[in-house]
This record gives sequence, C-alpha cells and structure tokens, in this order.
Amino acid sequence: VTGDWTGEAPLIDELKEIKKVAEDTPVIVGSGADKSNINELFQFSDAAIISTSLKEGESKSPEEERNLKGYDAKIDSARVREFMGVVNDD
Repeated sequence: VTGDWTGEAPLIDELKEIKKVAEDTPVIVGSGADKSNINELFQFSDAAIISTSLKEGESKSPEEERNLKGYDAKIDSARVREFMGVVNDD
C-alpha cells in the first residue's frame, strides 16, 4: 500500500480499511515510512519497505521529484540506528 507518489505514506484511514478487508493477508506499506510515522503505520500493517528515509543526503526538491534519492545513494547507518530505536521503543 502506498501514498499517491513515491515517498508519500498511505493515509491511515485507507490503510486501516485495507487491513480490515485483507483479513489474514499481510499488508505491506510500500512508501513513505520513516521514523516519524512507522509506529502508527505498523498499527495497520504487517511490514514496510523502507529506503529513502535511511539514505544519505537530502531528498530532491518537489520540483525535481517527490522525495526521491538516487539509486546509488548509500544507506546511512546512523539513520538506520535512529529508525530502529523508534521502532524498538514501541
């Protein structure tokens, strides 16, 4: 389940409805998960694909592309530790 474009999280109300309809089928968040929303997203999903929020550097401007980073951008280990600290706190 994704938002309207790459890097945008799905709306919680939509995710909640999808989880309800999916019953035993796993629901995976496919974009927009980051340290500020992951715990809320996990209330109505089973997994998340996380990439952009963990990469080094800043996201491109909305005029270029929405919240994208280059494919070759490296994962920032400090961002991973910070992200996992948020997930593990819940």
